[in-house]
Amino acid sequence: MRAAKPEGKILFKEEQQFRQWWIWLIIIGLFVLILAGTFVGLNSGERRNPKYERLIFVLSLLAPLVNLVVFYIMRLETVITDEGIYYRWAPFRKNYKAISWTELHRIRVKERRYKGVGDNYQIGYGYTHQVAGPYGVEMEITGTRVWLGTQRLEAFLYALEKAGVPIVQMNK
Repeated sequence: MRAAKPEGKILFKEEQQFRQWWIWLIIIGLFVLILAGTFVGLNSGERRNPKYERLIFVLSLLAPLVNLVVFYIMRLETVITDEGIYYRWAPFRKNYKAISWTELHRIRVKERRYKGVGDNYQIGYGYTHQVAGPYGVEMEITGTRVWLGTQRLEAFLYALEKAGVPIVQMNK
């Protein structure tokens, strides 16, 4: 279910952004490699289409710059209210994905080493939403599972406790 904004009393709110050094090392490293490759390619002795050289150079710079900007502004917003759990990938998703307490079958707190970063669908598992860190909550909803990562696990669990949601299993 989609919701324009979280409904009910807010018990927990978290915004997670991609600020891991290794992600930025990969993005900036690719940017430098593409820039160097384009520079070497354009300055080689052989010129096939000299009138398109400037366009090629600009396009080769735009692709990694767009990637850099997207990773910088993208964030996972998680809100727990007395009505349910709301999450979205801002600014690309305008509405929140809402999970009401009535459609939630089971919640498990887990530590996972690597389940993927970002918004993924994994066959045989369900949806995973993770920015950084190994901690998160696995929720079994009608028909699927959702993994929601958090960097503030204790506050997340406290909000679930205040909402009266029983946690079935804890693997830490």
